[in-house]
Amino acid sequence: MSTEVQFANQFVQLLQVTKPTPEEQDAFLNGFRIQSVNSIPATLTFPPLKHPYIATSTKAESIENNEEEMQFSINVTFKSLKPPRFNISVSTDITTNTKFYHLKHVLANALKDQHIGIVDLADVKLMIRAKTMQDSDAVSTFLDGDKLALNVLVSKVKPLEEEVEHVEQVQKGVSDESWEKIRNVLLSDLEDVSKVDQLISSMKKLV
Repeated sequence: MSTEVQFANQFVQLLQVTKPTPEEQDAFLNGFRIQSVNSIPATLTFPPLKHPYIATSTKAESIENNEEEMQFSINVTFKSLKPPRFNISVSTDITTNTKFYHLKHVLANALKDQHIGIVDLADVKLMIRAKTMQDSDAVSTFLDGDKLALNVLVSKVKPLEEEVEHVEQVQKGVSDESWEKIRNVLLSDLEDVSKVDQLISSMKKLV
């Protein structure tokens, strides 16, 4: 017991000896106070900012514009929900400003290249699951990494054969102006209106 009492007395005496004076306490606290810029230690540094402040609005706009114009490639899968059935994957370049209207062009070209049919963009509806995408929606907002899966509804598809047939007819057709020139040439040689008309009629059947 006497040993514990003796230890306690010695501890109290030690506290009294080491107790700082009021002046010493003020000096200690002043070490943590910055009274002026000149009192800041030369070794004082600040951690780097994760998003540093951009000094001028011009520089900020320049960085923003560069980000907007950044181009990258994505892979788009178009899957039809009704005939004609197709499941097409296409790689295309876009920017952060590219709209879904661009993807309608991509789909229309792919359908034509794969001989599925001809579509008007107004007849195409692009969807993510059951949500219909507007032409003005930004594609980058809905990306899954560099991929995008779209469901497609096409209200009208024109067979590719009809398009080819129409082009051939236009190429093979003879204008009325040309027929009139041929008629005038024949008439100047034959000088027989009825015979010339018969020839022209026969020629038209062959073209």
